[in-house]
Amino acid sequence: MAQTRAPGFDLDAQEQAQAAIRAAFELAAREQRADGARLLLSGPGVFAVSSRAGIKRDALHFSLIATILVSVVLLIAYRSVRVLGLTLVPVVSGVLAGIAAVSSGFGSVPRNHRWVSARR
Repeated sequence: MAQTRAPGFDLDAQEQAQAAIRAAFELAAREQRADGARLLLSGPGVFAVSSRAGIKRDALHFSLIATILVSVVLLIAYRSVRVLGLTLVPVVSGVLAGIAAVSSGFGSVPRNHRWVSARR
């Protein structure tokens, strides 16, 4: 039995702790040649990390599907790949402006579900 020092709502710390536990278990199982051994993790931190991964995966899939569908509709409406490409200019400009605003206001932009700070 193990308990993390990090609170259950600190998902990054919970994910790191779970990865460390899994790595230690795999190493111990290999050293002991325990092929049938299994690890059972449970608790709010495990469920939270699992939920975040599922939500992130679903959001990525739905965003990709929505982007493709909107692009197809715009391509049907415009009947030109060039015009469709030009419609991306305001979208890209908005994304860059948003990144600049978040970076100037907070000094960091989330990347890969972790905060990457410019002020280290």
